[in-house]
Amino acid sequence: MAVISQKPGYISTATTAAAADPLLPWLWSIEKALIHETTSDLEELLSNCIKTCSNDPRYKNDVRFLKIWFLHMDRSSDHESVFREMEKNKICSSNCFLYEWYALFLEAKGKLIDAYFIYHLGISRNAEPIGRLKKAQVLFLERVSDIVMIVSVQKVVKYIISKVVQVREVSLKYLKAHVDCNPDDVVALKVSKTLPFPREFYMYRLLNMHIPESERMNFGFAHQVHLYSDYSILVSDYLAHGTLQDAINSNLVTNVAMEEELSIYYTI
Repeated sequence: MAVISQKPGYISTATTAAAADPLLPWLWSIEKALIHETTSDLEELLSNCIKTCSNDPRYKNDVRFLKIWFLHMDRSSDHESVFREMEKNKICSSNCFLYEWYALFLEAKGKLIDAYFIYHLGISRNAEPIGRLKKAQVLFLERVSDIVMIVSVQKVVKYIISKVVQVREVSLKYLKAHVDCNPDDVVALKVSKTLPFPREFYMYRLLNMHIPESERMNFGFAHQVHLYSDYSILVSDYLAHGTLQDAINSNLVTNVAMEEELSIYYTI
């Protein structure tokens, strides 16, 4: 480990501090590597620090250690696996900074839907301080609304709507549309001002990962999601008779109970 100063009495003080806080020498060495921009040394230090301290219960909720993980993530080619490791080791899982910083990281990468889901994940876990995380999510939506409005509207307008189904006055619409005026390329647009489609889109992505390709066609497929500050649009395959989930949603928003046979089938 690097010793930053050689003043009389400093070494003994530093040794005492390091004995009480084993993470401290790592922080000194990592800081020195950052200052001198020694990339290879920094990557090795970060990796060794994480291996050494991950199982130490003193650092499970230590924001300093969380910063080490994010420095490591920033230099990794697979940030998703790094985050999974953080989750596995329960690094600051109840701290809002885990979710806020990772969401900001994803936002910088242009992964806006993933960032939205991370904010939602932290809020669902009541990560403290929860007020800070909720405010961060609001600021995130304000930042991306203009971006999405500029980029996604250009994509959404290419869908020529041919049929509209509105469920009462609950701001939920199902639209049959043609892509780029092509009558053979039909999609369904699900538009809502209240339902959070980003999470539904994320669940479709999980289906892509875990359902065998031979069976994937038996489930719905979502192509895109367009997130605005006041509504969202889910673009999916058009099914002439809809899906069972559509039936559930329609009954839900109209306050109508499903038939018993349908409820049993859906539960199974």
